[in-house]
Amino acid sequence: MNMSAPATLILAGWLALAAPLRAAESARLVIVPFDNVTGRKTQDPLQEGIADLLTVCFAPFADRAAVVDRSVLRRLTDEQSLSQANLVANDTWQRVGQLSGATHLLGGNFGRSPKGLEVQGSLYDVGSTQLVFSVECSGGADELSEMLCDRIAQGVVKHLDAAGTVQSLPDLDVDPAANHLMISGMGHYYNGNLAQAFPAFMKILRVHPKDEPAQFWLARSFYEAELMEFAAVEFKKYLDRHPQGKRRSEVEALLQRAEGRSNE
Repeated sequence: MNMSAPATLILAGWLALAAPLRAAESARLVIVPFDNVTGRKTQDPLQEGIADLLTVCFAPFADRAAVVDRSVLRRLTDEQSLSQANLVANDTWQRVGQLSGATHLLGGNFGRSPKGLEVQGSLYDVGSTQLVFSVECSGGADELSEMLCDRIAQGVVKHLDAAGTVQSLPDLDVDPAANHLMISGMGHYYNGNLAQAFPAFMKILRVHPKDEPAQFWLARSFYEAELMEFAAVEFKKYLDRHPQGKRRSEVEALLQRAEGRSNE
């Protein structure tokens, strides 16, 4: 595959970053979108949604196992013209895992169950390409946050603990209350309970006005609720407060749509 010079330099930089991380053998996860096996296209948003929620679920364990920022995964897959969907189905996931400095890749699928939803998480070792841990959980749609945090995230960390691959990483300032609100808010967002998502993100912003994820998801919740004037206000706040924000290009596009629809 031919790559432009800038892309080659970027990937080389990630390889250089990955080397010391692998040498230290600290657990570092890259979380890819989960496959939708429900047979319902309406459930497709959960492909990214589950991965986003799991990223939040791992925040309390950040001093033991770090998660590669999902914007890094998006950038790497875009640079290599790869689809994030079904990364685990071929060898491209190993390449992306190595380029991002990850030691492990977490993916899986979700389908229907008698309880409502069943989620299967699969943890792969990037170096050996072997499946090293898997876990299944099921429950109602309103239990999604608990399923992902209590069963999958905690299960992965316990496995890494037992395998001796979790090492102490630099302490991070994790606010338990804010983390709980983020999990709750995103759970409501992906369940379509937008009226309950707003206050969760607002409470975070009262204490942490420059919290980038909370600002984005508050604006996105207003957007999905078709409250375009409110969405436009919050998207503008994001751009003002986070000029180098990870989602800046996405926010600019959504702001343009929100302003166009609010003027209709």
